[in-house]
Amino acid sequence: MIEQLKNIREKLSNMSEVIAIIVIIVLVLILQFWSIKSVYQKDKFLIEKELYDNVRWQVEDWNHKGFMLCGGGVRAYYFQEGGRELVLMLGDSLYVFKVDTKNVMDDVYLRIACDLNVLKPITLQILDSMVGLNLNSRLSELLIVFQRVDSTGKVLEVFPDRGRLPERMNWVWSIQLGFLSGESINIYYLFPRGYYKQYIELVVWIFIVGAVLAGFAIMFVLAYHRQKKRRKCQIKWIGDDLHSLKTPVEQLGGIMQWFELKCSEPAYGKIKAERACACLNEILQNMDECILACSILHKTKLKLTDVNLKTLLLDLIDQQREAHQGEKVPKIELDYRLPNYVVYSSAECLTLIVRNLLDNAVKYSKDEIRVWVRAYQADNKMVIEVEDRGIGISDKDQKVIFNEYYRVEGTGKKGCGRGLPYVIEIVEKMRGKIEVKSELGKGSCFKILIPIWEKKDEK
Repeated sequence: MIEQLKNIREKLSNMSEVIAIIVIIVLVLILQFWSIKSVYQKDKFLIEKELYDNVRWQVEDWNHKGFMLCGGGVRAYYFQEGGRELVLMLGDSLYVFKVDTKNVMDDVYLRIACDLNVLKPITLQILDSMVGLNLNSRLSELLIVFQRVDSTGKVLEVFPDRGRLPERMNWVWSIQLGFLSGESINIYYLFPRGYYKQYIELVVWIFIVGAVLAGFAIMFVLAYHRQKKRRKCQIKWIGDDLHSLKTPVEQLGGIMQWFELKCSEPAYGKIKAERACACLNEILQNMDECILACSILHKTKLKLTDVNLKTLLLDLIDQQREAHQGEKVPKIELDYRLPNYVVYSSAECLTLIVRNLLDNAVKYSKDEIRVWVRAYQADNKMVIEVEDRGIGISDKDQKVIFNEYYRVEGTGKKGCGRGLPYVIEIVEKMRGKIEVKSELGKGSCFKILIPIWEKKDEK
């Protein structure tokens, strides 16, 4: 159970970068949708408020003028019960209405004005023409429909009369027409075709800004995860190299103790001295590779220079031969078919990659060490191949040999499994890729494909 939880945690850790990018994209889309909706809702609110204020003002103005001209129908009105009841006097009759204290007094006086002008109420046709004259250019494009209903909700009149109201019409408000009649006017409107085109530019800008913000956020996440991964690899590699230095140092200590006891025998002393030098060379080489690898991966920008690739490959081949003097000298052949000896690339990266592949090719070879190094151009890419006739790699192991600390079992060779992981890290940093072809018992071929850069591509 604990092992399964560890595996799940490791998978989630590996997917954290993808999850973070997905979360950023989703959040940006939500923010964009919310921004567009907020702008639309605000615009819609302003339109409805302006339309309602215009209709209300026209109704008030009509009732005020009508009352002054024809004398009106209600003789008097007054409030009682602390303003919670309204008394209307129509002829010899008194009408008492409860006033909802939640309503503002402006609405109450509007209804009173309608009762005062009950002899000449405003019609929907007159209201439509009066409202149309006072709308601004934007509101004049709207399809506005007025509906008069009684106190029970029954429709008494519709203008313009289009039969049934369109299903997608927006309801603005309901204006009460007096206390006596109990009638009210419902206001509806509908945006015309093409009205939403005015939002296209705004939507485009919102998506552009959102895409830019998402791009910066994704770049930050990628840089953070890349830096975190690089830092983690550096710490592991340094620890592994220090661990790999422990055995040679201990051997040197034993050799030095032997010299103290056997310094009188020069023949044996020479053999021990050679072993001591070999141990020191191994220590220095491991330290150099560790420092160089950490330096390359720590840099955000590769150092590109003119590199004599053929000379670099020949030097690395000579180093392998010198490292195996006194033993079976490896037979390493170079097939250089690039059009130019000098390429514009990173000498540090190429050195680390080829040296590691040559080390593995020689280390895992059989009795006869045969290695071929090829350099050629394919599809505007520089290709470097290192092929051997060694023990080979199974199909199963080929899928995981680039994982950190993974080592093929049963080889009987020393190592800590951190060579190929930093090879693929450096290859990816050079925007290249690595391919492996191998067969058990027949050998392996590692192919590195790196873009061919020019000096103008340095950035």
